[in-house]
Amino acid sequence: MSIRHEWYQTTSHVVVTVFAKNVDPQNANIQFGERHLDVSIKLSEDREFGLDLDLCDFIAPNESTVNFLSTKVEIKLKKRADLRWTSLEKTQSDFATIRFDDATNVEKNLYPSSKGKKNWDKLATDLVGEEKPEGEEALNQLFQQIYSNGTDEQKRAMMKSFTESNGTVLSTNWDDVGKRNVEGTAPKGMEMHAWNDVYKS
Repeated sequence: MSIRHEWYQTTSHVVVTVFAKNVDPQNANIQFGERHLDVSIKLSEDREFGLDLDLCDFIAPNESTVNFLSTKVEIKLKKRADLRWTSLEKTQSDFATIRFDDATNVEKNLYPSSKGKKNWDKLATDLVGEEKPEGEEALNQLFQQIYSNGTDEQKRAMMKSFTESNGTVLSTNWDDVGKRNVEGTAPKGMEMHAWNDVYKS
């Protein structure tokens, strides 16, 4: 069984999650460079997981951390600049990074309608006003920003992973989720239940 990995970002960090269970820190070698991430995890005597990534933008290695949990390894990369990464790995795109509040420089933010193009990011900003969201609202807004700036494949991946996992997994990696059923992952200390199990009389 292959080990999958996913990533998401906040204003200040990029978080790479490797879904390997009960990893002994002594069996993991994770190294940070200014624009590089090298991950090597020994899973068993004859199995090893590896990542060797040239990152989309620069990070602060000394402020980046690793957290070993029972169900995964969470690698938290501190961004050097508070910019939105358009991908995890380095690309040749002119828009490899953009400002989080930038809704004008990237054509992806504009969507056609029957009456021409609408800037949905600007419309959302107008509706909510200047008040900054907090908590769950801020998280939902971040997911909306990732979705609005994603490619068609990334959007399909987000919809498929979120729906099949009952809202517990959100992935932009279509190459991964497109060929499998995405199983839900419950928070630590909790169990997954299907809706029809929850509402059985």
